[in-house]
Amino acid sequence: MAFLTANDSVKVRIPDTLHHYITFVPYLELIAQGKPRRVDIKADEIGVIFEYYDIGGKKQAQRLKVGIKEYAYAEEDHNKNYGFGTISFATR
Repeated sequence: MAFLTANDSVKVRIPDTLHHYITFVPYLELIAQGKPRRVDIKADEIGVIFEYYDIGGKKQAQRLKVGIKEYAYAEEDHNKNYGFGTISFATR
């Protein structure tokens, strides 16, 4: 993201709908495939626009591609989760 410098990070709160999608879709695929040990799903990329104010107070916008990878295991983890996922951001 344009407003970060090298080795910086920022927490981004994702909408609950996206969180549910990342965890529920792999579980459904796991069931559809007869509960193999693990299933992996690479979803289509989506776009997002971050709006922020620069140091001079001018509003800036940056378009990013959001990559979503999802996976699920046949056995739940200690928190009773089956589905997991990762979200990555890229400028191109």
